[in-house]
Amino acid sequence: MNVAHRYERTLVSNEPDNSLLRLAAWVPRGSTVLELGPASGYFTRHLSEALGCTVDAIERDAGMAESARPFCRGLTVGDLDHLVLREQFPERQYDVIIAADVIEHLVWPERLLAQIPQFLAAQGRLLISVPNAAYAGLVASLLDGKFDYRNEGILDRTHLRFFTRDSLTKLLLSTGFYPKNWA
Repeated sequence: MNVAHRYERTLVSNEPDNSLLRLAAWVPRGSTVLELGPASGYFTRHLSEALGCTVDAIERDAGMAESARPFCRGLTVGDLDHLVLREQFPERQYDVIIAADVIEHLVWPERLLAQIPQFLAAQGRLLISVPNAAYAGLVASLLDGKFDYRNEGILDRTHLRFFTRDSLTKLLLSTGFYPKNWA
């Protein structure tokens, strides 16, 4: 599937509900990071320049990957549903692995998540963000009989699944992760 939409976001500190800024707060300065699905590299750039992180990344769309490449030590273009991660970055360990608004696009998110523990350094952490299917605006639209897909957001037309806190917890537990903090 070709991605026709180019994902671009900003990390503006005065946005009250910016999931990327919340994730960034969990990334220690100077960390070694594996970013899964960096899109055009807007968060990759922040990790590299603002936090001094060393970043490797895997992006599905070749055009967006080229935008992210300047901020990466290593970058692979490939489909996270099919890649064997160890073949992409052999022998690497990461302080932080980030999947920011990624797993809802995957057919088999459990396959990807099951590969991650072997990449985490001691005390390493996996940071995930997903759109909230219980968001009041979505619920209100459903009550009004609307479920219109868009290029971005909760009803992004490329989303294959939706998560609630309960369903995400079940997925994480099934792949050996225990959710520690929710933001």
